[in-house]
This record gives sequence, C-alpha cells and structure tokens, in this order.
Amino acid sequence: MTELGISSDSLEREASLEELEQILSLTIKNDYATKLILFLASLLTYTDKEQVNLIIGGESSIGKTYNVHEILWFFPKDEDVLEIHGASRTSFIHEPSAILVDSRSMTSINFSQKPKEGDSKEIWDNWHDLMRNKAYFLDYSKKIIVLPDMPDTKLLATIRSLLSHDQNRCEYRVTESKTLRTKKVFILGFFTTIFCTSSTELNEQEITRHFLLTPEDSEEKEREAIDLIARKNSDLEFQKWYESEPKRNWLQQRVEKIKSENVREIFIPSDLMENLKNWFITKVKLKPKSKRDFPRLIALAKAWCLFNIWKRLDDKGFPYVNAIDVEVAKRLYSEILESNVHGLSPENWNLYQKVVFPIANNSIGATLDELHRQYYVVNKRQCSDYRLKGMLKNLETAGLITKETSSKPHRYFIIQESKGEEQPSEPKVIPIDEFLPKGDFSTNR
Repeated sequence: MTELGISSDSLEREASLEELEQILSLTIKNDYATKLILFLASLLTYTDKEQVNLIIGGESSIGKTYNVHEILWFFPKDEDVLEIHGASRTSFIHEPSAILVDSRSMTSINFSQKPKEGDSKEIWDNWHDLMRNKAYFLDYSKKIIVLPDMPDTKLLATIRSLLSHDQNRCEYRVTESKTLRTKKVFILGFFTTIFCTSSTELNEQEITRHFLLTPEDSEEKEREAIDLIARKNSDLEFQKWYESEPKRNWLQQRVEKIKSENVREIFIPSDLMENLKNWFITKVKLKPKSKRDFPRLIALAKAWCLFNIWKRLDDKGFPYVNAIDVEVAKRLYSEILESNVHGLSPENWNLYQKVVFPIANNSIGATLDELHRQYYVVNKRQCSDYRLKGMLKNLETAGLITKETSSKPHRYFIIQESKGEEQPSEPKVIPIDEFLPKGDFSTNR
C-alpha cells in the first residue's frame, strides 16, 4: 500500500478490505475475522441504532484483550470508550456518575432550589413530591463498553433489554443496601459492548445477542507475535513508530472523521437486501435463532458502508449500502458463520470439527480420555478437564453431540441428525501413541 497522506481527500477516498487488514496487521498478527469484525463493530457505535455486541472467548493468553486494546487505539478512547474491570451484576446500574433527574420529565434536579426553612407548605409539598419521583440517569449512548476478563455473563443478563435493542431507554429498580429503599435508574443506549472471557459457560440468551469471536490459535501467529514482542523490547524507536506510523495515523484520523459525520441510519436497497437474504438462507438451516443471526450479517454490510461513507451518499445525502458492502459482509461473516449459527464460538466449533467428530462419529463414541488424547494430537498441548468438559457441554447444548451416562466411563456420540451436514473432510484421525507425552490423562485431575 502506498504512503497515505492526511488530506481530506485521502481520508474520504474509497478504501478496500485488504487495506484495512494490512493496517490492523501491523500490530495484530493473523486473527483475520476477529480483528476486522471487531473494528467494524466498533465503528457502528457512531450511528444512532446500528450498534452490535461481541463476545470474544478463548483460552488464556490467546489474545482476547490484546485484540480489543489494539483495535480501540484507533478510536477516541477518552471520549467514547468505557472499560469496566471486574464489574458485578448491578455495578453497571450503581454508577456514581449518574445524574439525578425527575423521572416524570427527565429534567435534572437542581438542589440549590431546595426550599428553606420558612417557605410555604405548598413549596415543601412540591419538593417532597419531586423527591418521591427522583431517579438516576445514565447516558451510555454511542459508547464502546469493554468488559475484559469477565468470569461470567451475569452483567450482560442485567442489561439484556438494551443489548437486544428492544428500546433505547430502560428502567431498572434496585434496592440500596443502606436504606433498603428502591432506587430507580434509567439507562440510555444504544451502545457497543465488547465482552472478553475465558469461561466456556455462556448463557443461551446472551449467545443469541452477540457476535461470537475467538482469536486464532496457530503456530504461525505465535511466531509473528513473538517477533513483535522482541521488536518492542529491543527497538528504541518502537513506541515512536507505534504512535506515528503513517498508515495507522491515517486510519485513526479516518475514524474520527467518520464520527464527525453524525450518521444516524444506513439504508440497504431492496435488491441488495434480497441478495443478502438469499445468501444467508442458502448457507444456514433456519431456526428461531436465525432471526438474530441475520441482522449481524446486515450489520457488517452497514459497517463497511460507514467505513466508506463519503462514497455511499445518494443525491439527497442519505447513506446507502452498495454491492461492494454486501460482498464484504458475506466474506467476513463466512469466517464465523458455521460456528455462530450453532451458537458456538469458533473455538468450540474447531473442537467439534477437529477433535470430537473424527473419533466420536461411530457406534461406540469416545470417552473423555480419548478426547483429551485427540486434543493433544491436534493442538500439541493439553486441555484441562474443566475447559474440555465446558466446551463439550456447549456442543451438547448446540445439539451436535450427546453424552451417554449409563456406563462408565461416559461416552460422547455425534448426533446422527447432524452427520453429513457438518461432517468435516479434515482432519482425519491421527495415530496418537507416538505423539502422546508421558503422563496421566485421567479425568480425575
């Protein structure tokens, strides 16, 4: 890619998916789908109601929070990003920065107008009535809310209505521990949520409301990441390069310019919507969850339209998705389609394809020990019992496998209804004895 200037023209020119991927790859190695979808999802924050939610899952050290922090470097962090560490289920609601308002009119309460001793009974009665109708107001609209290293999804369950885009203002009633009085809180959305977790336990209702992403797990990625770490710790000019690299600065300025456009809504012509719909229907087996999967495909098309917003305006200044945006959406969604339509993260889907299916697709199934061995053969490392059992439970919930508990050890079987539809051609079963490390693969760890 040629050197990029910072003129208005260059910021507004048509950009390609390959260009964006090249820029992000300067600091994020591999992780093609994760980094691109994460960037475009964050960009949708700057619309009125197109925001989406993401769960980035995977084992420890795979690059979940690293991806997030590197992507959000391009966004105005102090203005638009709210990073919450270790949040409890209700801490989101008990935010101390909330504004006290009159719940009837949503106007702020001015305590300097509190009646003084000697004022009339009518004035005091009005004030007491105002206090009875007070509420706390939080405005999270057009924010990127990052929840890194979260142990569970309880917080997401609390704000489920906002994440579903059922309405942009939700009312919550919680009890204050000191006074045992009910506290009324209004939260205004919509916002983008990025939820990072190493837990395998994801609630079904949260799964249907989120993109499910997992950073890649490959030797090539780790080698390139180590090269970057080595450069960072040996090159005295690294930080200067990181902050001033021309292509990175160009993208950062482009994001700020997109934000300044104040795009409210993005439209899709009926013929292109039909194109998206037909593509989606031919790729998935329709089920109730599909009604929430399809809008995520639409969101990617709108996000790419927003990225090139200056080339997508009609004569009246309204932004419309074009054929390029549709093809970009298909390309990106194809990367996660198979996993997400089953309500699985890419990590869980890879386990099914590469570990479970090759050895459990028979009349005798596979034991947990046998799955541990196959996991080691495929990934060249061990997996804890807790994590493997959690992922297997997710595959059961998705209707891909079943566990036979009538005998010990328990055996896992591929559900035959999915056989053929999901049968992967690779990898084949690999002889394992010569690859196994010395040690105990017992389930009693």
